[in-house]
Amino acid sequence: MHYWIEDQDLNRVEIFPHEEIAPHLGERVRVVGHFEYSSAEGRRLMLEHVESLSAQE
Repeated sequence: MHYWIEDQDLNRVEIFPHEEIAPHLGERVRVVGHFEYSSAEGRRLMLEHVESLSAQE
């Protein structure tokens, strides 16, 4: 199972740890973390903080 955030151009970044982002599935969120890129494993963000933006709209 993978959890991704993406922009309108479908640029995707996988979010880790999955159990911290899973409760926000389907929401607009703001995330803070450490970004990593590997040509073998792709883009990933090690999550430090997540904030739901869905309630603010």
